[in-house]
Amino acid sequence: MVGGPQLRHLRGAQLCSRPSRSEPHSGVPQRRSPKHSMGGRGPGGGTAFHLAIHQKLEADGTEKVEGSMTQKLENVLNRASNTADALFQEVLGRKDKADSTRNALNVLQRFKFLFNLPLNIERNIQKGDYDVVINDYEKAKSLFGKTEVQVFKKYYAEVETWIEALRELLLDKLLEMPSTLHDQKRYIRYLSDLHAPGDPAWQCIGAQHQWILQLMYSCKEGYVKDLRGAPGLHSPMLDLENDMRPSPLGQLSQTASLKRGSSFQSGRDDTWRYKTPHRVAFVEKLTKLVLSQLPNFWKLWISYVNGSLFSE
Repeated sequence: MVGGPQLRHLRGAQLCSRPSRSEPHSGVPQRRSPKHSMGGRGPGGGTAFHLAIHQKLEADGTEKVEGSMTQKLENVLNRASNTADALFQEVLGRKDKADSTRNALNVLQRFKFLFNLPLNIERNIQKGDYDVVINDYEKAKSLFGKTEVQVFKKYYAEVETWIEALRELLLDKLLEMPSTLHDQKRYIRYLSDLHAPGDPAWQCIGAQHQWILQLMYSCKEGYVKDLRGAPGLHSPMLDLENDMRPSPLGQLSQTASLKRGSSFQSGRDDTWRYKTPHRVAFVEKLTKLVLSQLPNFWKLWISYVNGSLFSE
């Protein structure tokens, strides 16, 4: 057995062998035991401790508020969102209205050519600027001719209505007589650019042909009326409604009547002897009429035949 003095000596030696806390460590780092890092609970004590804290917090939240803590946070956020909407609803509504107005203005600015085209066509037709109308129509047709947007289709349909009215107006002007060759070619070219149905050039040729025939017939009617108004000069020789060739009997009767009436007609009016005969006057008038109408009519026909009518 170890006595008291020996026991005290052994304990003193153990105490001397322990490193002092104030002494610096040697170069080797000292590794802390798990019980020190986990609060003295041994291996696995930290995980159990954290789990216990989580359960405690969840239990506290469940007791005070229905549901978990995430449910409580969701309720708070929903109330905050509702409050913000109530405060800024009017401001947000005005912003949405301003945005929609801005978008509408951008669309109008971008497609104002089509939206203003019906009014511009009407004004240019009234001013006679048919070239401007045709150019604008060709541009609109290339951009919106096959569109599927309802707004664009509505305005383009109105444009087509004005163009159809312009076709009718130009055709009426083309067939109106008398007309110059320059105007006829111009109206034919306009109708061709507007893709008018039919053949406007041939219609113009037919209308001018009928116009020349009507002028010649009116000239003949005027000549016949003048003959019937002169009692001493009316004879079968000058009657165009019957035979235009003079007969010998008619020549003799006319000569006799002129001789018999010379005694009293000479005293009343001697200037009739120096006037141009009615037949000669009729031929001269008819010739001037044909010369004034036939050259342009012939030029129009030649331009139509050789195909240069639409390229001028």
